[in-house]
This record gives sequence, structure tokens and C-alpha cells, in this order.
Amino acid sequence: QYPDIAFSSTGSIASGAQFSESSQQDGATLTPAMLVAMLLVVGILLRTATGVASILFIAVLAAMVSLGALGWTHIPLNSATALAPLMVITLAIASTVHILAAARQARADTADRTEWARRAISDPACGSLLRPRDDAAHTEATPR
Repeated sequence: QYPDIAFSSTGSIASGAQFSESSQQDGATLTPAMLVAMLLVVGILLRTATGVASILFIAVLAAMVSLGALGWTHIPLNSATALAPLMVITLAIASTVHILAAARQARADTADRTEWARRAISDPACGSLLRPRDDAAHTEATPR
């Protein structure tokens, strides 16, 4: 009816729909590509197929748990919360790589598998990823 006028949708409804569409496209293309790239790099650096398989298992399990926790707490999946599984996967891969690298280093010292696991989990580099650090808060609060 109005051929000379171009109609465009704007506002929060249009941007919300675009965020939703972009999240779905990212989930279909970028997330698998990120996972494959991370696992490829880990496979090249650690040179172990079982390590890569265990990292993949832990990363997928962590993503499923994070999505399950979002659903269980009735938090709606939107453009901000859709990124949570990606961050959880990244942290899970980083933590698992540190534990596997520490176990590999401990393997050179002893033949006992229990000792490997104990050393790998007690490694300070692993602990910094597995628990939150609040050294800065304590540094600022303590008088000198």
C-alpha cells in the first residue's frame, strides 16, 4: 500500500529476537568449532587420546550440569545466560588440562598412580582454578 516507505522493526523486542537468533546460530556453529579447536590443541600438547577423551567427557558433563542448574533454578535462558555453558566448558577444559599436566609431571617421579593423583590435585596451579581467590580482598583489608 505504501511502496515508497520502508518499514523497519526497532526496540527491545527486535533486539531480543536478534539476540535469540544469534545465540542459536552460535550454538550450532561456534560452540562445536570452539570445542574441536580446544581439543585439537590439547591433543597436540598432551599427546594422549585418553586425556582428550576425558577432557571432552568432563566438558560436556559440565555444560549439561550448568544448563540443568539454570533450568532447576528456573532462570530463563536469554542472551546473557546462554553464554554460561561456554564459560563453564572453557573453565572445565582449563582445569582438567592443569590436572592432567600435573599428573604427567608426577608420573616422571613415581610409578604409583595414587601418588600421581594426589600430586596432581594438590598442585597449587590446579587449586587456583578450582577455588575462588580472594587475596586481593584480604590485601586491601589488612592494615600495614
